Amino acid sequence: MEVNEYRNIFLQEKQYWLYVGIRKLTIETINKIFSGKSNLKVLDAGCGTGGLIDELQRNFACYGIDISDEALKFCKVRDLNNIINASVEKIPFANNTFDIIVSIDVLYHLLVADDTAALSELFRVLNENGILILNLAAYEFLRSGHDDVVHTRQRYVRKELEAKVKQAGFTITKLTYRNTVFFPLVCVIRVINKLINNQSESDLKALPGWLNRILINILTIENKILNLINLPFGLSIFCVAQKKKKQEAK
Repeated sequence: MEVNEYRNIFLQEKQYWLYVGIRKLTIETINKIFSGKSNLKVLDAGCGTGGLIDELQRNFACYGIDISDEALKFCKVRDLNNIINASVEKIPFANNTFDIIVSIDVLYHLLVADDTAALSELFRVLNENGILILNLAAYEFLRSGHDDVVHTRQRYVRKELEAKVKQAGFTITKLTYRNTVFFPLVCVIRVINKLINNQSESDLKALPGWLNRILINILTIENKILNLINLPFGLSIFCVAQKKKKQEAK
């Protein structure tokens, strides 16, 4: 990721609609699965500037890893503890350490040379019956200048991600596209930008408060829908997978 983008994320991720939406979905998913349970250990694998882990630590014992020194500087600004400079391809924790692992918009990054190796590592450090939550950018045809800024290696489709997650040993409990309501508009905008602009620039720009609130409300409604059904297309893919006990694994 371009160095300046970390600061951009740090300044906006607490209130920006896109980040608010995925944080809400992630936390709601965890609460639904582990309702009433305490003393859970959580790893944010690719914690970035720390916006998600800052909220998760209110209820869980949280740890974070990220390969970027620049990102970790902002974690220090947030006064986050248990943050380590490390790659998701080589996680510096013992087998079966964590009850929950979240990895949001990480595996598609250029610095993750082998996503299958990363998934195997996530499987290794996850406890039996623990869960992994992933969010990844969808569809190569949606690649834009923003992908250049954040150093996207690839964008995924559901079938590909499903195969890789299962290959690592996980059992998938939820796999859906999300950000579906914005999909048609973004498709049109990105096609037009490729024709007339095609510059490498971030999509993360401050919005008027009223518009940001509307977009948050839309994603909040979509999150409720995702609790009921899987959506057939969208700007990103959301996956929940479990490391089942060996005797339970199929």
